[in-house]
Amino acid sequence: MPEQTVPIPQSQSSWPDEVQLEARGARIGVISIQVDDIFDPNNPKENTSFYRAANYLHIETRESTIRPQLLFKSGDLFSRQIIEETARNLRGRNYLADANVTVERFDSETNTVDLLVRVHDNWTLAPGVSFSRSGGQSRSGIQLDESNLLGLGKSLSIDYSQNVDRDALEFTYHDPNLMNSRWELLTSYQRASDGGLHSVSLTRPFYSLDSRWSAALDVLDQRHTDYRFVQGVSVDQYQTKLNHLNLMGGWSTGLRARTDGPSWVQRWSLGLTLDRQRFSPDPVTGTTVLPENQDSRYPWMSLSWLEDRYVVMRNRDQIDRVEDIYLGRALSLQAG
Repeated sequence: MPEQTVPIPQSQSSWPDEVQLEARGARIGVISIQVDDIFDPNNPKENTSFYRAANYLHIETRESTIRPQLLFKSGDLFSRQIIEETARNLRGRNYLADANVTVERFDSETNTVDLLVRVHDNWTLAPGVSFSRSGGQSRSGIQLDESNLLGLGKSLSIDYSQNVDRDALEFTYHDPNLMNSRWELLTSYQRASDGGLHSVSLTRPFYSLDSRWSAALDVLDQRHTDYRFVQGVSVDQYQTKLNHLNLMGGWSTGLRARTDGPSWVQRWSLGLTLDRQRFSPDPVTGTTVLPENQDSRYPWMSLSWLEDRYVVMRNRDQIDRVEDIYLGRALSLQAG
């Protein structure tokens, strides 16, 4: 029986760096995802009962939440720009404190590179209670915000407020990756003592610098009471109804590389906006003078240009957070 030769794995120090991997046309192989707890039990400063309880109560971000947000997949050519942008997009999620994409393994025979996507969870449950009193008037409120619902990256906010003008209960739901797609859903519902609000926004943004198209639909229906004041005293009130519709489509030629500076992106967008405001007397008090009804219907076009130039910093605006600071030039023009 012939003797079998077992290949000796390469040491990490002998791997090509990212520039060399890109130059030799390496392709992405296995993509692993690691989600770290909020607090590190291996850190003596964070290995206490309080921090361990927080890790236990927190629902960890799921791998299925992270994977649809990656800008690369197995079989793609290795690209430093895409790797860096993926990490930057993940760090932009407020339920993640940090995110990095690193080379985990390199196979010279197949010219493939395995990647590790490592994210660090953030505490996402934010309850709040408020109360104040001034000038004989009281204001109070209670809210509950969860920006990583069940570890799925969805946001749910419940807010109740009470003041001299109205009592209002509002629900807001945000799904940045609807059904694991690039579409984003934001919807709000408010029930108030003097009206309410319904809004839906469905958007496919330019989710990366190389994205070629985007689209958006925004619908808003709002009713509320407006007041006229004289020297701080309400002397009149009337009902306001607002309807808003916005349609948008955008396209781009993608990221264009430059040898003498940062790469850049140019984007065009076309849209149509419809706004209608209707005013009516208050059913209880009536009114003396009503504003004039307003209608706006207009198409619009925008052009934007931006450079791919970011730096990574820590503790700049937020304590113990990795932040991506934009240092490039950006220009945006819109006419309607």
